Amino acid sequence: MIQPSTKRSLAESLPDLLREWLSRSGVRPLTIFFSHFGCSDSEESDDDFSESTVKALELTTKFIIEVPNLHSDRWKNLHLFVGGDILERLCGSTQPMQLFCLELANSGIRLPSQKFVMKSTPSPKRLMLRDFSLTSIDIGWDNVTYADLRLLRQSDWLEILRRAPALEYCLITSWDIITIRFDTHILHSRLRSLDYSSKTTGFLEAINVPSLEEWTHNALCSPLPVSIMVSLLERSGCHLKILNLYDLLHPFTDLRIFLQAVASLEQLKIEICPMQTEERDDGNMDDILTHIFFSPSDINFIPPEETTRELFLPRLQVLELYSRVIPKFSPFSWDRIPQLYRQGRRRSLTLKSVAYPSHMNDEVAHQLVELADEGVDLRIRDGTAKTGGDFLEHFRKKGCKLSSTDSSRRD
Repeated sequence: MIQPSTKRSLAESLPDLLREWLSRSGVRPLTIFFSHFGCSDSEESDDDFSESTVKALELTTKFIIEVPNLHSDRWKNLHLFVGGDILERLCGSTQPMQLFCLELANSGIRLPSQKFVMKSTPSPKRLMLRDFSLTSIDIGWDNVTYADLRLLRQSDWLEILRRAPALEYCLITSWDIITIRFDTHILHSRLRSLDYSSKTTGFLEAINVPSLEEWTHNALCSPLPVSIMVSLLERSGCHLKILNLYDLLHPFTDLRIFLQAVASLEQLKIEICPMQTEERDDGNMDDILTHIFFSPSDINFIPPEETTRELFLPRLQVLELYSRVIPKFSPFSWDRIPQLYRQGRRRSLTLKSVAYPSHMNDEVAHQLVELADEGVDLRIRDGTAKTGGDFLEHFRKKGCKLSSTDSSRRD
């Protein structure tokens, strides 16, 4: 990294060193990471640097940028964290299919004149944009199968779906709080995985994704837009297999309504965002667990009109339940788990979670150990252990130590 404190002689030698290394590397494909954040006048330093030194270092930086251009026909993965003035200098030429991954992140103020344009139009498969306008990029879109979009305009999300017909995975991260509504629906027939972190819902209301199999939704500690999410699933007619819900604001009274719309689900992960004063769930998750393990006819408090419904989440194989913000918050009642597995109909269900000693007494922990010994797949991480570890295994060892101590005392 070239900084004002970098020795001038060392900095000026870097372009030649880079040229030599690239020449020795032959024709091997190149992965390039280039970061440039400029010099801030507000940076505090104990040293004074002459204007000529700073200008010399800036000139060296420009020379370094020009070196990779000479080998642009070898670019395979290009990761740029730069401002507009630097970006325009990276303008090599490569075969359209040569560039596999392109990442563009704006390191300064977004400028209208900022452009990424190569002499030949690349057609990457993986595209990552951070605070970068679509009007500032010239690429081929037909081969893009992976898009990671952070801090883009909401309208750009839809435009990328329009431009990239082969897109299979799309990650969207936005801190916007005002939803922009769109007049039309966008049908994308190949999108299989959506990772969505935003409080806005306009995008979800505008898309139709019939091939969607995996949906990760980060609610950012806000209420889950259940009706909009159900509408998306019904409109798309997709068969969702994997659902990950993060930062789900507690309490979540409508969650079961949403889960009823995804009978095809095979894996479910929920991370709860509890209120600061809470120590455990108020029963919402216990209610969902009851519906998972028992058929409607087994539950005497379900209204008669609902007892004809099929088993809740009938294809579910893996269930993960966590508390994201407050580690000691228990998202469900641990003392009900042994009963659910022994009396319910889902003994083959894998349960993953984190437990603390305060979550359960020794009797409940002992019952869980017995279930694990019988073949029930319980993957419970110990929240008190710095390196994690298996909660039940730690309890088992603790029990053995206590038994040995008692035996010694009797002897």
